[in-house]
Amino acid sequence: MQNKNSKKRKNRIIAIILFILLTCMYMLTGCDIYHKSVDNLESSIASNKEDEVAGEEALVFRLAETMPKEHPSAKSMDYFANLVEERSDGKIKIKVYYDCELGTPSEILEQMKFGGIAMARVNSLELSDAVPAIRKYLTPERYTGPGNQIEWFHKSEELLRNDCQMEKITPLVWYYPDLRCFYSSNNAINSKSDLKGTKVKTTDCLVMNKLMSEMGARAAVDLGGMSIYRLLSSGDVQYGESGFCEFICNDYGKYIHYLRLTDYAYFPDVLLINTDSFNSLDPEKKKILEECAADTYEYQKSLMLNFKTKWTNIIKADDKIDFKEERFN
Repeated sequence: MQNKNSKKRKNRIIAIILFILLTCMYMLTGCDIYHKSVDNLESSIASNKEDEVAGEEALVFRLAETMPKEHPSAKSMDYFANLVEERSDGKIKIKVYYDCELGTPSEILEQMKFGGIAMARVNSLELSDAVPAIRKYLTPERYTGPGNQIEWFHKSEELLRNDCQMEKITPLVWYYPDLRCFYSSNNAINSKSDLKGTKVKTTDCLVMNKLMSEMGARAAVDLGGMSIYRLLSSGDVQYGESGFCEFICNDYGKYIHYLRLTDYAYFPDVLLINTDSFNSLDPEKKKILEECAADTYEYQKSLMLNFKTKWTNIIKADDKIDFKEERFN
């Protein structure tokens, strides 16, 4: 009983400290982030209580995943969580929240900086707005293909980690990049020239805004949460652009008649942890997280390549879609 009361007192103290920190965040960053952080805090406390009831003294991390469970990188997060729990003998647990359940990528990354969310898997495009220093590594002309790009990222992990840690974010592993695709309900996509003068719904970030501008198009953002179907059918937005796996997992295909799978650019996914959270761990726990993250790379790459093969074959057999898979000229 004394031990249980001691734990309760400890939880109250932690809750008070976190409440003070969140109040400061409210004053500095505004109501929106404050309320999201409070929700996350309550969720974290509930998770810890579950583990106490089960009689386990486990360190629990929440991991925010931006894609649905079927996405190859999202599946890799489940694999990562299982590896960590197994190799730590249950002392570390990862709870994965899929499909932006904990917020949009930008909201997730903002909360990561303050420790509201401990871990996340996002795309490097989304990370590039939170960590401006990495934008220069995402220019298409730097690489000859996805293999060449990810090889450079793996060789430059120390450089990339130093850049990210300036924003209180630590990369654990960079993943094999997905192909990008352009799609439309009413407009063919034969070359880059088809994009001139059009609006393209794509990832809302400075890197993609620049790429669209270089093609003569304008990145369409701040469109009031309209669905892809409504955007494209309205005619105001002519094209959509995304990773191919994102296109499939979000079921965009039922809305479109033209699809162009292209290698004009690559943007690897990345598994992240809040730097302060990571630094607070003892060397053994750090090693477990790092090694488990590294061991998910080949798993994710295999899933990504198999996913692409499976779905391109399915789309090719669909006579309702004009599908092209070749270099974007």
